[in-house]
Amino acid sequence: MDALSAALVKFPVFLLLTFRIGGILFVSPVFGSRYLPAQMKAGFSLLLAMILLPLVPAPDLSADVTLYGWAAEALKELAVGLILGYVANLVLVAVQLAGELLDIEVGFAIVNIVDPHTGQSAPLISNYQQLLAMLVFLLTNSHHYFLAALARSFEIVPVGGAIFATELNTAVVNLFAGLFVTAVKLAVPVLAALFLTNVALGVMAKAVPQMNLFSVGLPLKLAVGLAALAAGMPLFINLVAKFFGEMLADLSSVMATMGPAVR
Repeated sequence: MDALSAALVKFPVFLLLTFRIGGILFVSPVFGSRYLPAQMKAGFSLLLAMILLPLVPAPDLSADVTLYGWAAEALKELAVGLILGYVANLVLVAVQLAGELLDIEVGFAIVNIVDPHTGQSAPLISNYQQLLAMLVFLLTNSHHYFLAALARSFEIVPVGGAIFATELNTAVVNLFAGLFVTAVKLAVPVLAALFLTNVALGVMAKAVPQMNLFSVGLPLKLAVGLAALAAGMPLFINLVAKFFGEMLADLSSVMATMGPAVR
């Protein structure tokens, strides 16, 4: 039996797989980007569901499940996908937050452009760092590991067997709290250079009161910020690659809280 025939025979299960995969892909790094049209995301979700259908264990559901019961199961699978996609996307959110912190300090906060990943306006450095992080995601083959984690999610959290327990809330809240720590780690080299620049400007303002601090300080902070950003780029790339590696462990920990073992 080929993949298409299996999909027709197990059509309800195929739909459940599609809902989870679609939920993950629509909010995940790169795959959920506005660069990709919704039709391509939907088609990719259907393709992955057809590939995984013969490999996924049949759900332990009653044979007399009503249409409303299947709809509830579909919503549950969609919620599982959105949660996992949200966890995977936290690294890019941290990169965006770090970039916004730098934009405020450098002086780019007043210049907004459209972020192609979210479709919303974002300052220059934030937008630049997000694009760079997406390239790191692809160059480190994190998208391969992410798709492998997606397939593994059906082993840890069987179709129709997801449990939204207290452990899940705790895990997501802890990851969200770690988001701010990650953002500070990414921004701290440039922030440190800008802090020293502010100290130097303060000393100059005391030593030469007649100096126009605004006209001197703004271009100086801009030059120092861009120089520090360029000098710290290798460190930024290494940190982002490291955080993408940790993202896979975070996905496994969150999936473990939704599996049958938490009963």
